[in-house]
Amino acid sequence: MCMLTACTGPTSSGGDITIPDKQLIGSTYWIVAEKTHSKEEGPVKIKVDNENTWNLLEVGRTYLSTYSYKSLDKGAKLLSVRHINQGQ
Repeated sequence: MCMLTACTGPTSSGGDITIPDKQLIGSTYWIVAEKTHSKEEGPVKIKVDNENTWNLLEVGRTYLSTYSYKSLDKGAKLLSVRHINQGQ
């Protein structure tokens, strides 16, 4: 038998995000993301595992991303990110 909390895996989410802030806390790379088309949700803090990826992400730009989380209060983990060609 499986307890409900033990059987629940991470949730995935994604879509267009804008990055208003980037943070380096200790040796952990984070971005703060806001969903472009959903003003109801607040900013989401997303962990970026790769320093090179973090360096390429620009504050103020919009990206298509996916990320996983168990609780958004504890942050999420970036799964994929892709630049959106704006103006096309």
